[in-house]
Amino acid sequence: MGSVLLAPSARAASSTWLNNGTTDGSWLTSTNWVGGVIPGSNSTLTNADTATFNTAVGTFGTSGSPVLIDTNRNIRSLTFNATAGNYFIGTTGGNKLLLTSGGAITFGTAIAGTGVAININAPLEIQNASGTGAGSYTFAYSGTNGTGAGSGSLAFGGAISGVATSGNTTTLNLGGTTVGNDTTHTHTISGNISNGAAGGKLELKKPVPILRLGFFPATIRLQEM
Repeated sequence: MGSVLLAPSARAASSTWLNNGTTDGSWLTSTNWVGGVIPGSNSTLTNADTATFNTAVGTFGTSGSPVLIDTNRNIRSLTFNATAGNYFIGTTGGNKLLLTSGGAITFGTAIAGTGVAININAPLEIQNASGTGAGSYTFAYSGTNGTGAGSGSLAFGGAISGVATSGNTTTLNLGGTTVGNDTTHTHTISGNISNGAAGGKLELKKPVPILRLGFFPATIRLQEM
């Protein structure tokens, strides 16, 4: 029996972004990831992988040369930790990032720098849980290094939508674990938020009390369709 060689995209699993890529900033470029393993899938709507960003920004991942999302890229979670810098993921006019239900985009407790700003500019589409007409997702801010503006921020610049079917609801949770003085800076959602085209609803949930616990502890800026 002959052997079968799988392309990197077929060997997808959780992986970590490398900051020393020299070819381009494409998510699909295997040399941008540890071990050449590209996290996520571009052939399914559910995925168990996590993409981790835990190094300073290199040539790619900047505002001028962001990490570029390939067509139909689906991922469960994105985590920013350790020495992660001011990453820019996607562009508002570029390919959307499909988010597997139950996952999270997390600003982690272990980020070492102060004032780190994570910018998710790709349009985001929250997928339904497998076998259902509804889904859920979490944006979690858990930064602990610094207070006020020094504790960093998360910004979402692209459109956000769900794909819930008629009579069902996609839930977007704004969560986290940070407690403390976090009232002098702002996490933002500045892209359009919509229900999506499948007939269902998108519901936004935030923790209470909002000034002391969790995500968006200071100000929420929303532009809703």
